[in-house]
Amino acid sequence: MSGSLTRQDTLPGFLPSNALEYSLVRKKGLLRSTSVIIMRSVFVIRRGGSVLTEMLGKWLGVLWDAVAPSLPAMATSFLSVLVGALPFIVIAAFASAVLEVFVSKDAIARLVPRTGFWGVLLAPFYGLFIPMCECGIVPVARRMVQKGVPGSTAITFMLANPIWNPLAIYATYLAFPFARNMVVWRLALGYLVAVIIGLIIHYALRDRAADAILHESLTVPVAAAAERHQHCDCGHDHSQDHGQKAGLGAKLQACVDHAATEFFDVLKYFILGSGLAAISQALIDRQMLEAIGGGAVMSVLVMIAFAFVICICSEADAFVAATFASTFTPGALLAFLVAGPMTDIKNTMMMSAAFRKRFVWSLNALIIGLTALAAISFNLVSGWGG
Repeated sequence: MSGSLTRQDTLPGFLPSNALEYSLVRKKGLLRSTSVIIMRSVFVIRRGGSVLTEMLGKWLGVLWDAVAPSLPAMATSFLSVLVGALPFIVIAAFASAVLEVFVSKDAIARLVPRTGFWGVLLAPFYGLFIPMCECGIVPVARRMVQKGVPGSTAITFMLANPIWNPLAIYATYLAFPFARNMVVWRLALGYLVAVIIGLIIHYALRDRAADAILHESLTVPVAAAAERHQHCDCGHDHSQDHGQKAGLGAKLQACVDHAATEFFDVLKYFILGSGLAAISQALIDRQMLEAIGGGAVMSVLVMIAFAFVICICSEADAFVAATFASTFTPGALLAFLVAGPMTDIKNTMMMSAAFRKRFVWSLNALIIGLTALAAISFNLVSGWGG
């Protein structure tokens, strides 16, 4: 009795004669079972891990065998695009910084015509004299509407400015030595899309433009408070004209800080875009790429989607577009060069902070729809991708 439990001791309805010993026996059995389960689980995991590692190693080996021959071409394509665009990114960053620090948004608002119809027609040309970074143009357009500039004029200015930027024009000229007329077509299509959208806003909203466009938090009477706290996600503070009342030294320091922030912000997106372009050119089967890029419709839609995702600034996007010139239709390249500066993921987020979300999505739909329609028509009329 003292060493173990009898069958009688454990029959239902009877209490064990030695409850402590019984409890220990059960705990030992449970511990032994748990240990066995853990050991078997570890064995299965280790074995499965070994199999997974072996499979992963094989896949990586196959991937490396496929990629290795294309690495020189990818590196050459990537570096050529980067070297060609880098000076324009630097110049654009400093030009944007000078305007941000030394020129107030109120001054810009005063320069733009306040008559809706003529303001829309003339707004794109202001990009020649007031080139802005693509993130900085959104708060400027918001400020213009708050200062009484018609919403149609402000939105037209916002859409056309990155395309009519002198740096963007010259960069496009250098990126397409084999098709200089691409500069004219880009300016023309950018003007057309921006002005049509501006006129739609002008005739659809009339005097209600400010209330229908501006974000709910920026309408009177909270506009003044919002003006002090509005920031964008680009790393710059566009909420106020910083440095306007500061000394020259402080302004120069602010200018350098803004230029550095702008440069690195643009550079990361440009590296992503040019890297994806180099990879697609090197790895995607040439026949498949030509099948996609040779279609009058599909090529345009693919390049618009590509522009929306990679968020490249207008001073550098022409160099990326030029890498697709041998496989995509001219209309697709034009769509990339026009839709990209007007709307992408980053700009959509920024516009959502300044304007009503319903207006932003309607604006994006108009930009993409009009650009696609014009680019597809261009392909069909010129005989590309029929």
